[in-house]
Amino acid sequence: MQFFYKKKDLDLQKKELKLTREELKRTAEAQEKSQEALSKQVESMEKTAELNGLSSILEYLGSSLITSMTGHTDINLRDQIKREGEEIRQEIEKRIGIKKKQK
Repeated sequence: MQFFYKKKDLDLQKKELKLTREELKRTAEAQEKSQEALSKQVESMEKTAELNGLSSILEYLGSSLITSMTGHTDINLRDQIKREGEEIRQEIEKRIGIKKKQK
């Protein structure tokens, strides 16, 4: 009779061990997915920070050009500078993989 109870106890321990392993496997998979998501978030934040920095530089350069052009009447020159500035902005966004949102 004692052997029977020991066998039952061993069977229960095996089941518990199997359940524990399955739970640990699920937990490990969830942690891996969480790590991947966090890595993607960090990468996105880095790109956003880089784009914001480059955008600030472009704004500064643009305002400097506009200030230096104040009083100039050559509309073609102004339009050319605006086009070139926009081309630079698009090239920067393309290089860091961020598309400009349409307004």
